[in-house]
Amino acid sequence: MNRLLDTDILIHFLRGHEGVVNRMAARPPSTLAVPAIAVAELYYGAFNSAHPAQNCAVVDALRRKVRIVPFDEEAAVLFGRLKANLRNAGEILPDSDLFIAATALTAGSVLVTANTVHFERIEDLRLEDWTR
Repeated sequence: MNRLLDTDILIHFLRGHEGVVNRMAARPPSTLAVPAIAVAELYYGAFNSAHPAQNCAVVDALRRKVRIVPFDEEAAVLFGRLKANLRNAGEILPDSDLFIAATALTAGSVLVTANTVHFERIEDLRLEDWTR
C-alpha cells in the first residue's frame, strides 16, 4: 500500500523528526509519494520564510527525490463532493486539506499526517500518524 505524505509530515521530515525519518527510511521509496498540493504549501512556506533561497533549495532537493502525485480531474470531482458533504454537515476544512484528501483517495493511498483530527472527518480516508 502506497503512502501519500501530507505537508506536516514533510516538515517533520525536513526538521529531522526521528520517528518520521525512521519510518520513511524503513519503506521502499517507490511506496512513498507527495501530493502536488503539499509541494505548493512547502514552497509557500519557503518563500514566506526569513531565508527563502535556502528553504526553496531544500524543497527543490526534496521534490527531485520523491514521486509527485498531481491533482487531476478525478480528484477535482471528489474534492467538490467532499467539500459539499462536509459543508452540509456543518464541518469546514481548509481547501488545501481537501485537495490532499481527494488526491489520496483517488490514488488509493494511505495519507500520512500528524493532523488526523482534520482528516478523520473524511469518509474512507485511511490515515497514519508517524509522529507518535
